[in-house]
Amino acid sequence: MTHSDFAIASDQVLERQLGAHCLAETTLLDCVALPQNTGYLARLFFKSGTRFEDISTPGATVSPNQSGNAVAILETPIANPADPVVLKIQGQSFSLTAEPAETSLFAGLNVLLAIRNGESPETAASWMQYHVTQHGMQAAVIIDQAPPLKVTFSSESCAI
Repeated sequence: MTHSDFAIASDQVLERQLGAHCLAETTLLDCVALPQNTGYLARLFFKSGTRFEDISTPGATVSPNQSGNAVAILETPIANPADPVVLKIQGQSFSLTAEPAETSLFAGLNVLLAIRNGESPETAASWMQYHVTQHGMQAAVIIDQAPPLKVTFSSESCAI
């Protein structure tokens, strides 16, 4: 299902999971294909503290926007989003598929980025409602860090 299959509605909840992998003892959180003027850019998000000295891929650059506990980002050009992203980590070869960027879901909207660390869906709905009324929030991206088996979001529990 693609984002075009969804209508924008205040009670719409879309779930995505990070495409996390452990590659040669290195944690890759996700790999996303971003359109560029010519071709695409594969952006690889690694766990903070990743040693880029152990990673090699043709044409890759390390994002200079790293600081503190931020994720480590590696970018490499690809001709089209279906092309595999090939990299070597500690001498082992890996081939990955980049996920499409879904930035159009939020184009032109006032978006909240939040992290949920186990709060109930009712509590999350309450703070989202506050941001709707006080700040004109129209959409939210919520990184859910609740442990597995905890109550998760649904359109019924989070309607705002």
